[in-house]
Amino acid sequence: MPDPQATPATIAERLSPDLVDVLLHTLGLDRAAEPYRNHFAAESSSDDYRRCEELAAMGLMWKGLATGYGHYFHATETGKAAAAKGVGRGG
Repeated sequence: MPDPQATPATIAERLSPDLVDVLLHTLGLDRAAEPYRNHFAAESSSDDYRRCEELAAMGLMWKGLATGYGHYFHATETGKAAAAKGVGRGG
């Protein structure tokens, strides 16, 4: 359950490097200085799918359309802000 008192900086500090990596990749911040997308296509049998589900449970992502192999996930506004604070913290 999301903590209503948490700030993007404190959220980013609590995330594992793997979860930070997922948020950064979702927004394209693993390749660029500015976000240029907001989607992560995760295969349902992958570790990334589990990570996306974990981020969704935290209120940092939401599950979008199903694909033939999994789902698209998207960062929420809180997730976008946490990702910005997490740049440089990924694994």
